[in-house]
Amino acid sequence: MNVQHLKGQATLFIVLGVLLIIGVASMVYFFPSSPSPIGPSSSDETFLYQKLCLEDTLHSLVKLSSLQGGFTGFPSPALQYTLLGSNRSVLVPYYIIDGEQFIPDQAILETELEAGLSLLAPPCFSESTTVEGVVVDLESLAAHVTIQEDSVTALISIPITIIGEDTTRKEEVLSIAVPTPLFTMHQVARKITTGQTRYGSVQCVDCLLQLMKETSLLIESHEISNNQSFIVVYTLVDPVSGQGFAFAHKFSIQPTSDIIMPDILPLTARVGIPFHYPVQATAGVPIRFSDDSGLFSINGETGTIDMIPTQEQIGIHLFTITAETQSDIVTRTGELTITS
Repeated sequence: MNVQHLKGQATLFIVLGVLLIIGVASMVYFFPSSPSPIGPSSSDETFLYQKLCLEDTLHSLVKLSSLQGGFTGFPSPALQYTLLGSNRSVLVPYYIIDGEQFIPDQAILETELEAGLSLLAPPCFSESTTVEGVVVDLESLAAHVTIQEDSVTALISIPITIIGEDTTRKEEVLSIAVPTPLFTMHQVARKITTGQTRYGSVQCVDCLLQLMKETSLLIESHEISNNQSFIVVYTLVDPVSGQGFAFAHKFSIQPTSDIIMPDILPLTARVGIPFHYPVQATAGVPIRFSDDSGLFSINGETGTIDMIPTQEQIGIHLFTITAETQSDIVTRTGELTITS
């Protein structure tokens, strides 16, 4: 795979733990779209205020989740990636590392959104907490999120206690929904990743073109490489909403050996005189040497042959030397003549 011009800069690291509060805090910074903090003056206005506030919060969470491959917190393992055309960074999860898949299923995406809502929704109910005779248990707020084909819906449950002659406790439930292609983008990302496992580190361009025709999504890929690995960052873009979905595949680069080993010229040794011969071979990685001779044993690390010929060994002997690395193997045949 050829390394393309890198439009985004990235720094590799492995995130040790999921710190949701940091992730959603950055989301608020990236996507500030909450409604005015001016409180409502009636119950109808209170309901409308809460609903709009929750919808804006869910919308921002969906955008962050999409840019981070389905996560609102810190995915692990992940790549810190600078969004193209901006100075904002997101955490792009690895869906593949050297053939091993880490694809989150839909339940994980929904759980991530639920956690984000549970953390960020309480401010939307701040006005309700000041109503006399009403106690709102914001710490027990719960969210249930469902990702549908063209939207994300959420049910927000808030325990409320009404204090009076007969104190009652009930659940206030608000239903919200935001339009989004998150479901389709996640499915396409899964298809790209599962298909990649069949092609190893080779990108199937025809497969990507076919997916673009089937879904109308734009699919971009950018490569980042160094001496140890290369990474392909995929960005899916919905041309209608402009929403993006990012994920990455990582492949380790195996060191190339390309063993260079010249032919072994005819050798001569004399009985009783120490014989020393260093086999010549070079590569970019360590080489392991071996032989098939009954006359001597080659040093496996240095490739040096040392022996003291005996009277019984007089004659012409053929032998084979093997130089081997993890990815390459080369053999050479030599001739050794022993004289008295």
